[in-house]
Amino acid sequence: MVCHLQSDQLVRQLHLVDLQKSWNDAQQYCRDEYIDLAIVNSSALIQEAQKRAGSTEAWIGLSKDWTWSQTGPVQSSWFNMWSPGQPGTDECVIISGSGSWFTVPSATNKRILVKNSMTWSDAQSYCRQMYTDLSTITNTQDNSQVASMLSSSSGAWIGLYRNWMWSNSSTASNLPWGPGQPDNSVNCATIVGSTGSFNSHNCDDQRPFLCS
Repeated sequence: MVCHLQSDQLVRQLHLVDLQKSWNDAQQYCRDEYIDLAIVNSSALIQEAQKRAGSTEAWIGLSKDWTWSQTGPVQSSWFNMWSPGQPGTDECVIISGSGSWFTVPSATNKRILVKNSMTWSDAQSYCRQMYTDLSTITNTQDNSQVASMLSSSSGAWIGLYRNWMWSNSSTASNLPWGPGQPDNSVNCATIVGSTGSFNSHNCDDQRPFLCS
């Protein structure tokens, strides 16, 4: 989540809180510890939020009828950073690593890009210890959001492995494999930032990874 440090509407200072919370819990946390979830309604504030959040997805203070947590609604003529095809039908908004806005369910916990390279199994252990698990990507919106967190040439471990099941034991289907993929002689998968496609790799490779 990205919180406001002060209430001055002319000079807004933002702070990233690296905790996994639903939108409602994030809003309450920001109100208890800071001012509120962040309003990012200008190019300067988008840049500031991107600088704070880095490659992670983070809640901002926009929800439901596209009303900011502290002020009024976002009219169509106002500044916005909706990604193509957005807003969707979900009620709360995240800012991605590219600065674009996506709607997601309010109970969703956000993804974290861990840049320290690890093997797939070490990455899984880290995610389970620090968060919930390696990330599961189940639809086109998830795929676009995750791809936007990565540089164009990079790939990061996701929770897809061994016979192409997800780390949380859910079944995988309609996977966006890249050309010539998967290579079934190896057992773990990455997502590529430039395309959002999945590639298979040796699980002992050292790579950054995505936790949820």
